Amino acid sequence: MSVPSLHDATIRIKRLSDSGRYAEVIDLCSDVVALFPREWKFYYESAHAKMILGRRSEAIDDLSRALKIQDREPALFFFRGSWKIDAGDYVHGSEDLLNAIDAEANLGSSYYVESARFRRAIAFLHLAEFEKAKDEYNHVRPDLTAYVKGRMWSATEVLDKTQRRIRP
Repeated sequence: MSVPSLHDATIRIKRLSDSGRYAEVIDLCSDVVALFPREWKFYYESAHAKMILGRRSEAIDDLSRALKIQDREPALFFFRGSWKIDAGDYVHGSEDLLNAIDAEANLGSSYYVESARFRRAIAFLHLAEFEKAKDEYNHVRPDLTAYVKGRMWSATEVLDKTQRRIRP
């Protein structure tokens, strides 16, 4: 397939995603990056489509490719880290989330920071690193919730497990 422009491809990918045609999103992203291999956003779009289709390791690989091109984008670190934690790779996932926090600081933004810290706290609970979990918990709102590792977590639950030193 020949892609008339990156702009047109971006619009088409959005339409395909909005209509739930994720396999077609992946195909179009593959076509685009074959022609424009430095366009990291198409790896990002492909990763999300693959994740929705349950292809987690491929989605993580796509984000890793995107990070080789654009290593200052917090979203790439955030999603890769979150997906690694969901897969049980707590150490590397929490490292990616720390990179997301650092990337946000470098940009002067904070969109992913609280969620990244909360997910790191959950990863540290799984690793039985309770002091690190508590340190991360101290940076989140007490009413925060997030779907992590296959279930909904609340900040109060994380604090309780941290204080009682209970591994999930």
